[in-house]
Order: sequence, then C-alpha cells, then structure tokens
Amino acid sequence: MKSKKMLAILMVSVMTFMGTGCGAKSDKNTAAPAGSEATSEKSDDTGKTDGSNVPTIKIGQITNLTGAGAQSGNWHKVAAQSYIDWINDNGGIKSMGGAKIEIVVADGQSDNTQIKTATQRLLEDKDVCAVMSNDGSNYTVALCPLFEKYQVPCITMNYSNAITESGYQWIFSLAAKSSTIGPLQIDFLNWLKDEHGYNTDKVALIYADTEFGTNNAKGVRATIEDSGLELVVDEAYPPDITDASALVTKIIQSGAEAVFATSQYQDAKLIFSTMKSMNFHPVIVGGGQGMITSQMIDALGDSVIGMCSTAEFNWEQKQNYDNPELMEHLERFCEASGEPWAPENALGAIDSCMVIVDALERCGSTDRTVLRDAIRECSIQAYPVGGDGYIKFDETGLNTSAVNVVVQWQDMDGVLTPRLIYPPEFGSGEFVDYRSE
Repeated sequence: MKSKKMLAILMVSVMTFMGTGCGAKSDKNTAAPAGSEATSEKSDDTGKTDGSNVPTIKIGQITNLTGAGAQSGNWHKVAAQSYIDWINDNGGIKSMGGAKIEIVVADGQSDNTQIKTATQRLLEDKDVCAVMSNDGSNYTVALCPLFEKYQVPCITMNYSNAITESGYQWIFSLAAKSSTIGPLQIDFLNWLKDEHGYNTDKVALIYADTEFGTNNAKGVRATIEDSGLELVVDEAYPPDITDASALVTKIIQSGAEAVFATSQYQDAKLIFSTMKSMNFHPVIVGGGQGMITSQMIDALGDSVIGMCSTAEFNWEQKQNYDNPELMEHLERFCEASGEPWAPENALGAIDSCMVIVDALERCGSTDRTVLRDAIRECSIQAYPVGGDGYIKFDETGLNTSAVNVVVQWQDMDGVLTPRLIYPPEFGSGEFVDYRSE
C-alpha cells in the first residue's frame, strides 16, 4: 500500500542522478580463457547475443522459503531473481557468449537439519558453480564445512565471526563481523549523550541465544567495561521465546535507560510489544535482523518510530543515490515484492549475485576453483556501507569495505522507513529526537 510512494522516491532518485556515478559491475571483464565453458555467439555492438545456442549457468541459492524464516527467505529469492532477470535481459554473461543464469533454490525450511540436507543435494549438482547463503548466521556457520567439502564458492551476507575466522577457503562474507556491532552500539549511545543530551548511563543487554546473538553480546561486554556505562541487565533468551513479560519486568526493575537488543523478527515483535503494553519506553538500540524489517510495522505500527538499530546494509545510504543502476535494482525489487523499500537481506542477495556475475564475466569459466579465485579479486560498487563502497575481499574472505551502521525508524514522506543516521558521513538522513514531539 505504501510501496507506490517509495517507488516514486526511487524513480526521482534515478532521474536526478542519471548519468552520474559508476556502474554496478566491474570494468575488469576479460575474454573467456581457452577451455572454458563459453560458446561463441553472434552479438550486436551492445554485446547482446542473438539468443541461439546460448549456454546456461547454474548458481545456487540457500534460503528458507517455508517455516519461521519464510518471509526473509522470499525477500532473498525475489531480490536475487530480479537482479538475475536484469542480467539475462541485458546480454547475459558476455564473456561466455551471452550465457544466461539460472538460480537453483534450496529451501532449508527454517530447520537446521533440513537446510543441511537441501544444501548437500544442491552442492552435489556439478553444474552449480557457486552459491549464496543469506538466511541467518547460525545456518551459514553450520554449512561452511559443506562448502569446503564440495569446494563450491559461497557468498553470504551473514556475519558471524566464525565465517571468516575459521580458515575456510570457499566462503566470502559481504558484511562486517558481528563482533563489531557491540562497539558500534556503545559509540552510538555515547553520541546520543554528547550530541542530543540523552541520559543513558544504565544499559540492559538482551539477546537471542544464537551464534549471532552471543557474538554481539560478547562485543558489547568487551566495550562497555571502559565506556563509563553501567550494564544492569545481561540476559540471553531462547530464540523461540513465547512470553517476554518476565524479561521486560527484569529490565524495568533494573532502572535501565537504554536497551541493546539482538533479536530476530519473531522475538523482537514479542519483546517490544510487551514493553509497549507495560508502558516502558527506553532508548532502543537493536542489533539488526528482525528490528529493521517491515514486519516490525505490522507488529507495532507507528510505535516503531524513533527506535534505532544497527544494520549491515541500508537502501538509503548516500552512495546509492549517486548510482542510478543501484537505484534501479531497488526499484525493481520493490515492484516485484510489493515492499515499500528493500530490507537489508534483499540488498545482501543482490550483492551476492553481483559478486558472482562479476567473477563470471572476468574469468569466463564455471570451473569452481577458477571462479573462486576470480571472486577473491572482486572490486565492484554495490550496497555495503563504508570506504569507497566497493566490495573487496581479504585473504579470510571478509569484505574489507564493510561497515555496520545505525538506522532509526522514521516517517519518510508517509512511509515508515529505517533511515541511516549514524555514522553521519554514510547517512542520507539525520537523527530525530522524538522526545520533543
């Protein structure tokens, strides 16, 4: 219902910046090497083939299309397919004779056992040259040994430290490590005190008992010791929590003025609905994930306004407005999904596709080892925040340009949107102090 307004914003951005910025694909494309899978095709001067005898390249997508994670999984699927359709409609992989890409989806069913089974089946298909896994760090961490066993390059937006600190050679992480989120939350809270006069000396730390949640909590604890803040609650809760009243009561009784929360959508909805029902309104600084999806609007309505959260990606960061091609992909996703804006996991799916497509163009081969080595040399402008906005991987597979940021739920021309507000140099929006409204 609100998607039309956001699409109008995106279209204005595209028209405003048309002719500026860089393309989203690398300029390092090379001819296909001898012995690659590329075939010779007739093409016009735009690089488009005539469509005859065009090869097909399979890439895999590991996500959850059913179960508790189905919503975000379907965002991943729609975002990736929208981008790949755009590639196929604009000449395919030109270094491989205009080869078209086919996405093969493995549904993990939001279950640790099922996702391993589905992933193994996918990796056993020798025609699948690369995969993307963007549906929860707990899933991706468990799948890393399979990527190593089958020697298939994987791109993920999941950011558990274990992904890039375990010596794996076949996985690449688009996002900054999860251990950087805690220090970012502390920095942001101190910024609120210094710049906006917030009194937030007492802090409650709550987190889902998952790989991501515990890593984030570890980072908060390590930073808060020297921050001058007082940690009055440090509480893990089961990710399938069904009653948050005891947890919220404990926070209220502690005198906490700010709450750091690392939650998925389902538990975030429950916890903050409970806070609202108990008339408790602390400064909220979430740890991403469920805190910054449109489902929070479904759960809390206008009550989300003013809440803050960390994020890996944000559609509204400054560099996106300078790049009409990136803005076009946002518009295409909104049209295909009906969402008012692209959530961070949709951006992660598009980035994953961009990395794989760029590598295919440069190496001209679907050989898994050749493709992995091409991914290592990636340098493309995409959606990660930080640096010059280019994805570049170090020897561990970590994107060295990635920086986590803070967003705030705001009303943006009638659309409730998590706007990027910190660090200020990356954001298009500004923090709004709703206490005075």
